[in-house]
Amino acid sequence: MTTAPTQVRPATDKDAQELAANMRDSDVEETRVMTGAAPADVVPFSMRVSQKKYACRIAPDGPLLCIFGAADMPDSHGQGSCWELGTQEIDRHPRAFWDASRHFMSILWDAMPHVILFTNTIPASNQRSIRWLEALGAHFSAPIRLTSGLLVRRFHFVRKAARHV
Repeated sequence: MTTAPTQVRPATDKDAQELAANMRDSDVEETRVMTGAAPADVVPFSMRVSQKKYACRIAPDGPLLCIFGAADMPDSHGQGSCWELGTQEIDRHPRAFWDASRHFMSILWDAMPHVILFTNTIPASNQRSIRWLEALGAHFSAPIRLTSGLLVRRFHFVRKAARHV
């Protein structure tokens, strides 16, 4: 089985509109429980606050798989927040998504060389995304209960030190 080729490029407002209109159900639910907002509000906010954001499509003009990005965390001394939100096309092209997503963190590391740690929080119930993040190299905290009652897990990626020869 051949994998559909993908293309990663800087995300546009058009990509954001497409993502908001076609977000996969698990990401709609995650954004609802984490923020209380709908995709039409979450996606533009994420695009606005992120210094770097990228669209991943079935190349070159095919369907949007996802948008991922990162933002500096104020006063954090080298920490950033990373995120990814996907469309229902991920379920139609799981191998293409996996093959592309294996490179997402290196794209963010290259784009934000001052960041040494990327972090974010995910509902503890979202086991599918937790497994995906673990496969990409994320490390997780024990579950934490928010004041809202939601059980979440904080995850982080740490920049690998340069190897000296």
